[in-house]
Amino acid sequence: MRPGITRGQFVIATGLEREPELTLDARITVLPYVETVPAAVFIDATDPNAATKPTNRVVLIQYYGDTPKFQVTGTECKHPGVKVTYAGAVPPTGGMEQIKPTMTCWVRTEVTIPPATEIPAEGIVVTYKTNDPAHPLADVLITKDRPTWETLTYGPPPRPLPTSAPAKQ
Repeated sequence: MRPGITRGQFVIATGLEREPELTLDARITVLPYVETVPAAVFIDATDPNAATKPTNRVVLIQYYGDTPKFQVTGTECKHPGVKVTYAGAVPPTGGMEQIKPTMTCWVRTEVTIPPATEIPAEGIVVTYKTNDPAHPLADVLITKDRPTWETLTYGPPPRPLPTSAPAKQ
């Protein structure tokens, strides 16, 4: 599986007449070595403040690799209204070090986002550059499209289950 979120369902045949199948929802997340949290930033264009004024959002860069002294080395964004500031990497603390898989370190970034009226329909991509040669880039999407944000945040919706005949006794 590639990094990202996969959602689906397991269908278990019970052999019972009353309830021939049980359906279990499943969600699997495969973390990339460099993960942006959140994967996408939603800007609500119907919010009067977000529609007309710049907003600030925090994006964490979580690192799970083994590059010594990992760091964000720069950012790239084609939209002139986006500004990103960041500090150095810090080790996981405050309980973060107990979450599995254990991250190596994380970087806090602050993103200044232009008003929603200036965000194009396809969104704005901010690319973080890192010093990990195997994982040099990580993207976060800034969008005012809720379905796109939901897909990037929660994964694509599961495909509909095929209909089947009830199990025979």
